This record gives sequence, structure tokens and C-alpha cells, in this order.
Amino acid sequence: MQNDQPSTASDPRDQLIINLQAQLQQAHAHIAYLEQYRASSAEPAVNRRPRRRIWVVVGILVILGCLAFLVTASILLFSSPPAGRSAQSLRSAAQDVTPDATAQSVQATVTALTKTATRVHGPTSGKLIHKGDNRIPLKSTDLNVRDFIVEAEFSNPYQAGTYGWDYGFLFRDTGLLHDYRLYVTSDGEWVLKLTDVSSTPSASIAPGDLTPAPTVTPLPHSAFTTIAGGVIDGFDTSASGSNRLQLVVKGGAAFFLVNDRYITTLDVSKKMESGDVEVATAFITSDNNAGHATPYKGFSVWSLP
Repeated sequence: MQNDQPSTASDPRDQLIINLQAQLQQAHAHIAYLEQYRASSAEPAVNRRPRRRIWVVVGILVILGCLAFLVTASILLFSSPPAGRSAQSLRSAAQDVTPDATAQSVQATVTALTKTATRVHGPTSGKLIHKGDNRIPLKSTDLNVRDFIVEAEFSNPYQAGTYGWDYGFLFRDTGLLHDYRLYVTSDGEWVLKLTDVSSTPSASIAPGDLTPAPTVTPLPHSAFTTIAGGVIDGFDTSASGSNRLQLVVKGGAAFFLVNDRYITTLDVSKKMESGDVEVATAFITSDNNAGHATPYKGFSVWSLP
């Protein structure tokens, strides 16, 4: 329970830090209020005033940045931590911050890994049939690999409109809805999700039902964890277009490439078990457009030592 008595500081510098922390909390509360208001009161585009809202948010962020700087500076200048504490904190921070690999270094790494890889599947081709239900159309390799390279070229199933589309890979799939899902969408976006129904007590799975369900399902939101996502420049979303996806997974990291262009480095350290690798489509239920199919070709998997 919060004490109603005002805090007393033995040093004016301590009081300064307390005041700054209080202002930071007020600013965070204000931003949370604005986000809640925006989410619950979406308005028609004709009445929106994005510039004013953007500048309000920018102004709050600037204030937060200044306050954070002042708090940090005050702590560094005036506080007296135990001997060795500061050096240890700096070492920990340096270990936590790992810069993204550059496209050149990734290409070099992928090339080096390819030389040590062994093809264990493909190349194969086929069509993933949309049935309009709540299941992901997929093609399994029946593999059990942790570190691997997978690639495939997908053809866009139709012109996105009333229905969108998506396609990509499931990997480290150990069954019972426990897998990673990396896919791209007709909006030119990509997303990596970790599915784990076993950690969700309220989820129920029919006996013998090992077919992964789409990312939008009656399952609780807690079953799906979004690891990362973004936009792909130059992604072909035309009705007659196609895109080549490549994923290189080694230990807790993975490199994602689209049309031979490096997109990002992914953190896949939360699930390290070996599992199946699959091509799939309609990860999102609304993208499962019955009567259509997503063609793929060149579906290949190489295991890595």
C-alpha cells in the first residue's frame, strides 16, 4: 500500500531524482491514456487530424527523452554505487546490445553455412489448397532438424482485395501447436510468431489432432507470441507475381531473405527443439479463400551441422 506521507530526501540530489521519476510516471500515464482513447475511438478518415496527434505524441516523447537523460545524468554524476557495480553494469549492457548484421556479412555467413549443409529434402513443387476452414494448408517434410536452410518460391494466389493472402514456413514444429511461423502477407509485410498451446491451460486440443491451426483462431491470444515483424521493400503483391523466401536457422538466430535480399536477423532462441519444416499458406483465417490455391516450387531443405 502506498504511503501517504511525503518522501523526505537526505540529499537535495536524491530529491531531484525522486521528482524526475514522478514526472516520468505522469508522462507514461498520459501516453497510456492517449493510446487507450485512440484504440477505443477510431474515427472516419475524413475527420482525422493525424498531424496534430503526431506532434502531440512527438512532443511527449521528447519530454520523456529529456527527463530520462536528466535522471541518468543525475545518477551517474551524483550517486555513489558500490565499488565495481558500474563496470559490471556496463559489461552487461554491452552483452545485451547486439547490432543487426549487415547485408554483406549475412550473405557471407549464408554462403559459408551453405558449404557445410546437406540437402535433406527437395526440390519439390505443388499447390497448397485453400479450403476456407480453420486449418493451415501445408506440406510437411517429415524432418526433425534444429539448424537448417529452407527456401521456396511462392506464387501469389490471386489479386488481394476482399481476401488477402499469406504464405511462408513453419519450423521447429514439434506438433500439438508448438512451432515457429514465419510468413509474408499481401500487404507486403512479414511476421514471426511462436505458437505454444501447451503453455495455455484454457486451450483444448482434440486427441490425435496434430494439424497446426491458423494464427487467428478461437485459441486464446496467449497461445501466440509475436517475435518480430516489418515491411518488405520491393515485395511483389501482383496477382501474377511470385516471391522467393529463404530462411537460415542456426542455434538461437535466423537470417531471413526475400528475393535474395537480406531482410532481418531473427531471434529464435525461445524454442530450440528440433522439429519439422513445412511450407504453408493461410496462416490467418481470413486469408483462407476457398476455391483457390497457393502454388510453390523449389521447396528445399538443407540440414546444418
